[in-house]
Amino acid sequence: MLKFVCGEPALLHNKTLVVADLHLGIENEIASRGVRIGSLTESTKERIIALARAFHAKKILLLGDVKHNVPNISWQEYTELPGFFSALQKI
Repeated sequence: MLKFVCGEPALLHNKTLVVADLHLGIENEIASRGVRIGSLTESTKERIIALARAFHAKKILLLGDVKHNVPNISWQEYTELPGFFSALQKI
C-alpha cells in the first residue's frame, strides 16, 4: 500500500518511509550568495525520525539528492552527515 504523508516530502510504502530530495548542506550555497541561515540537518533528522515513529516504519529509504553539493563536500556536510546517517540507522 502506498500512502502519501501530507505536508512532507515523504510517503509510506508498507512499513518503509520514503523521503526525497533533502538537499542537506544547501545552507552553505545560500550563504555564499549572502544569506545566512543556520543548519537544517538536525531538524531534518528529527522530522524524519518523528515520521518514522509516527507511522511505525521499519525502514527509511532516502530517495535522491540527500546532500546538496555533488560531487564535492562542504565542511558542513563533512561534519554533519555522519551523525545524520548514524541516527537514522537506528530506525
